[in-house]
Amino acid sequence: MPSRAPAAARRPGPTRASQLVRFGRLGGLGGLGLLGLLGLLGLLGTLPGCQSDEEGTALDPLPASVSDGTDSPRDVDTDPLPAELTDPLLGRLVVFVSDTEQTFLARDLPAIRAGAEDLGVAVSVRSTAHGAPPEIGLTPMIVFQNHRGRSIYQGRTTTPSRVRNFLRTARHVPPSGQALSRDDVGVWRLGRTHVVAPIKITALGGAVPDGHDAEAFTVEARAALLVGMSRFESEDVFIQGPSDRAFYLDVHPWRSEGGELYLSLAVFSQFHCKEPVFISQEPVSGDWDDRAEVFAEAGHRLELAVAAAITNGAGDGFEPLASATPDRSWDHLGLPLPEAPAGSGLAARPVSLPDRWVLAAATPTDPPRLLFHLAAPLDSYAGEARQLTAELALAPRAAAAATVAATTATTTSATTVAAPSRSLAGATGAVEVSVASLTMGEPDLDEALQGSIFLASSRWPTARFDLESIEADGPLAFGRLLPARAHGRFTMKGLSIPLDVLCEFEPVVDEDGTPRVVVSGWFEIRLRDPFGITTLDEPAPANDTMEFDFAFVLRPAG
Repeated sequence: MPSRAPAAARRPGPTRASQLVRFGRLGGLGGLGLLGLLGLLGLLGTLPGCQSDEEGTALDPLPASVSDGTDSPRDVDTDPLPAELTDPLLGRLVVFVSDTEQTFLARDLPAIRAGAEDLGVAVSVRSTAHGAPPEIGLTPMIVFQNHRGRSIYQGRTTTPSRVRNFLRTARHVPPSGQALSRDDVGVWRLGRTHVVAPIKITALGGAVPDGHDAEAFTVEARAALLVGMSRFESEDVFIQGPSDRAFYLDVHPWRSEGGELYLSLAVFSQFHCKEPVFISQEPVSGDWDDRAEVFAEAGHRLELAVAAAITNGAGDGFEPLASATPDRSWDHLGLPLPEAPAGSGLAARPVSLPDRWVLAAATPTDPPRLLFHLAAPLDSYAGEARQLTAELALAPRAAAAATVAATTATTTSATTVAAPSRSLAGATGAVEVSVASLTMGEPDLDEALQGSIFLASSRWPTARFDLESIEADGPLAFGRLLPARAHGRFTMKGLSIPLDVLCEFEPVVDEDGTPRVVVSGWFEIRLRDPFGITTLDEPAPANDTMEFDFAFVLRPAG
């Protein structure tokens, strides 16, 4: 997942030569690499505690609290916990915790409980000290169950609004049963769970050597990164389960004219793609001929950054269950699946993802759909768009509209109709903004913004993004936040440019059972070239780099 890489600093980094097999000589084609044109976005808002300390602290040993899951469990209480009655329509939220997660218990759980109870959903808290069902590999873990089946929450526990969306969706949509297959990733086995690390190495920027083989460079750089890691092992194919966690590792290489290699690093959570949980304050650096050692040092630091993210309180932290944790059935915990209400027909009525979507009407509590601001430190120059339209068309299904799966619990049988996932491959769509609706909140600024020097809204009344293709990290499915990169054309002031937009899609179900897709994203454009817009008399690129954040909801068309 790409990020905006910090500028390279001129300081050589330490090496680990004894662990390495040296690169062969790799030459190169000319041209600058794309050093983070885009950042990823989650929902609008500020994420506390995303950025780690400078990497001087990252060279400490892995935190002792990140166990490999080999600890012995506590004495097991074999007495089953009492069963609790649940309205099968409203369901029950089950929260698995360890006794040491005091921050979660004191800060996050009360908000989660309050949100669930507002929806009429009962909440049960279960300690894993006495064992857990096989599906539970870490804590805290949030599971919703009703007569349709069980769904595991995929998101930060520090975001009650996302937990609420999860509950509203899981009540209507049974789990899809689809696993996420990942190719060429690092995998860290932690007891019952796995930490998965997709690795992205951008094209070499700066002074690229003659004869440079970009593909071979990427392959060997990835291998060297893994050499520097003591916990992650390379997997050609890995099936990520609902109790596994992913952290995306970004490496941006740049070579100076003097032959010095600089690597800027970033780590992104699978649950929030705009703000990194770690970004290097200074790059890892070294001589180009020692690039294998430089990449290995970068791998070492990235691994430490992931370990720190696992133990922090920003929503990505967790405690892995030990491999020796006893299996306990849901029935043993007093949590069997309830029967569907007799004659309700609910078990045969799935919620599907239709082909065509349009912008849903805004509610009074919705945030602005599109925000814009100049790049820091000029980001006080900011505003929003008050009028826009959006549409999305998914490619027709290649298979049947729904699949039927039988799920049998230990003592209770329930037949569920699984809502199908949908691929974003072949999707088309557009977002169009009324330029006259752009406002910075002050009449004189708005007049200048709409005038001939800037946007000339009377001549070019709209700005538009036309979607041409999407790269997504899996299919579109209920209960999953899907990172994606949208490729298309951006048109403003009569000029059209190619644009990549990094975004996220989250299918949810509304209060009335209607499907919705929450779409959010981030992109930036340069105003001076090609749009001829001159802004402030300040240093470039901040004075003509405009950043955009958007978040809106799509509903089925028709």
